[in-house]
Amino acid sequence: CGTKNGTLESVTKKNGLFGVAVNYDGVNQYTIPPIYKSLKNTPDRTYIAQDSTGMYGIIDIKNRELTAFEYDSIQVHHGYLKMFKNGKQGILYCWGSIMAHPIYDEVICVGKLAKAYRNGKLLGYIYKGVEYWED
Repeated sequence: CGTKNGTLESVTKKNGLFGVAVNYDGVNQYTIPPIYKSLKNTPDRTYIAQDSTGMYGIIDIKNRELTAFEYDSIQVHHGYLKMFKNGKQGILYCWGSIMAHPIYDEVICVGKLAKAYRNGKLLGYIYKGVEYWED
């Protein structure tokens, strides 16, 4: 993720917390202040952030919340984001909209679809937030 001046934005650690900085002439200028316990890039230039309470959410490069910080964990999963909440799984798009709410025992991305499971059995597929269940 380059900037117009050819410098690179990078996740940076300061005082044990993470932010995103652009280095100009050896000086870090933060686009995201170092206030997060954890901060990871997503495929679409957004960030998985862990706040001071230990909860996860999605932010953009300007430190705007794209989701609430309400998830136990968020992980990159086949170009999407798998979220975990209260022992259940769901899928987020990188810009924060929900593909599948975290109400399933397991979700697996397959292309643009998510397979949803409960009690080890395939329930069906989710596409753009719409459920298509097997009979």
